[in-house]
Amino acid sequence: MHVANCRCWINPGHDLTKNNVTPAEAMVLRAMHQANVGKDPIHSLEVLGQIERSRASEVGRLRSLYGPKNVDKLFPGVEGIGLPETFEGVWPAPVTPKADVPLVTANAELNEEIKPI
Repeated sequence: MHVANCRCWINPGHDLTKNNVTPAEAMVLRAMHQANVGKDPIHSLEVLGQIERSRASEVGRLRSLYGPKNVDKLFPGVEGIGLPETFEGVWPAPVTPKADVPLVTANAELNEEIKPI
């Protein structure tokens, strides 16, 4: 599953940095904030690499961060039907990993390592 760093507009005057965002997380953030912002809230996306994470684990992680209501309308079921694993088709620009990003732990609690794509 791809991971990236990006910025996300929360409202028209405020954006924040999001690190180690998955394609599914970008879709949830887009669904939550696009109407409020009036444009795609995700910008400055830089793909870091990929991690090993099951679809069920990702759905659980997203539900705990953003609430079941926000996640289940996009990715229903335990396995998250339709959950993307790459940014192809999720992000409008070509997806190329940032070359100078060191490989680091994406999620210390899960001991996930970001690997090159």
